[in-house]
Amino acid sequence: MTAYPLRVKQIHAGSEVLDEVERWYSTPDVSQWMDGFKFSKYFKSKLGTSEDVGDEFRLDALAWIGFDADECPVAFVGGEIRVPRMTSTSKSHDANVSPKVQGPQTFGFIYAVAKGYRRRGYGTRTLAAVLASPSLHDVDVFSCHIDAANKASLQLIRGLDRFTETRAAGNKLHFQYERPSIRRHDR
Repeated sequence: MTAYPLRVKQIHAGSEVLDEVERWYSTPDVSQWMDGFKFSKYFKSKLGTSEDVGDEFRLDALAWIGFDADECPVAFVGGEIRVPRMTSTSKSHDANVSPKVQGPQTFGFIYAVAKGYRRRGYGTRTLAAVLASPSLHDVDVFSCHIDAANKASLQLIRGLDRFTETRAAGNKLHFQYERPSIRRHDR
């Protein structure tokens, strides 16, 4: 396979490239797999924030874009780092306070590749770069759910042999990668 040039960059709230990625998620070929997920409602408002979310605490919401040689956005990976709520010390976000983590941090993520750029390795290489990102250094578990009929996404995630696959609710498959422990947790 030809290795097309790729530059992966972490992006932040307000980045103009999010408008382009939002268009990808609104097309039928991507939205059919997203179970009503609204990209603008989530990524445009939640990047860089933390908060209580049900029985968990979101430590951060993060996103990356893969750019081709012409600086066109070709791939997206985004998600959030969560820990069980009982491990957090604060219910509101304060940039100067980090919740006390006593258990594993999990990065639940989604990804997409722009139409016209698929089957060139952009998605796999973008996701591999994200998994190695310094921003995710403290993450223990990487996790995503994929519809069993979404052949392209299944091929991408299965191409990264570190993920284990299990059946989830409905027609979903759960993929998880537990990074070798980088620190000891009080469990």
